[in-house]
Amino acid sequence: TVIDGSALLWTVHWPTDGCVADFVMNVMKRIASYLTSSDVYLIFDRYHEYSIKSTTRDGRQTGVMRKRHLLQTTKLIAQKVVLSSVENKKQLIQILYDEENCQDLERNSK
Repeated sequence: TVIDGSALLWTVHWPTDGCVADFVMNVMKRIASYLTSSDVYLIFDRYHEYSIKSTTRDGRQTGVMRKRHLLQTTKLIAQKVVLSSVENKKQLIQILYDEENCQDLERNSK
């Protein structure tokens, strides 16, 4: 199964009264559900600043607060604020990546 990571972030339950770690757990559960029936390839694409996609990204960010500092313990703000900002989304993806690597290390050490 190949999953568009950016699309996945929009479709996984976004806790209205939780922290980043709660959302990360929801993403991990969704991926785990796919893993029961197939291999999973989670793809987060990226675009260079000078690409045609830059205009689309800029349009999405209009009216959205700019960069927030996200940690696992950060209280979640509106989904649109996080996912419509390139910088916020990068941070969230990095947190997901770090969490997955941490879980891999735990599995491999057993």
